[in-house]
Amino acid sequence: MEEYSWVPSPPTSDLTHGQLLAIRDLLAAETDEHYALAALYSLPISSAAGSLILIDANENVKGVLWSMIIDENTVRILAFCINSDLQNIGLGTQAWNEFAILVKSEGKSSVYLEVKAENEGAINFYRKVGLNEIAILSKYYHSSIGIIMQGNL
Repeated sequence: MEEYSWVPSPPTSDLTHGQLLAIRDLLAAETDEHYALAALYSLPISSAAGSLILIDANENVKGVLWSMIIDENTVRILAFCINSDLQNIGLGTQAWNEFAILVKSEGKSSVYLEVKAENEGAINFYRKVGLNEIAILSKYYHSSIGIIMQGNL
């Protein structure tokens, strides 16, 4: 089996053009969210916020957990997805655990995110790691209702 590693994500400005294209395509394929490259370049992600990318042995991007610092206690996950061929084999849990360690070491204790209401697999995963649904976003996604989930780390 091929080796995959979650590594701290550099700022988007430090990713190669090919890596950013791969992330854009991954987000489109796995979440049906379509982003312009300029929008991805402008995201305020940082390793201090626990941002990670999943790479294979050739440094091809296979997953992303991007997050940003909201305030002294809170981190928001902007994107969390893994190539569909690599889902349900523990890589999401591995990413979450590494993310939690990183953000706790930065003094953060709370996390929130938005997820599509029909993404039952993701919602169940987030419940498993301690997040709860706190609000409905009726017009957040162009094709779906969103749910805000929040929890402590």
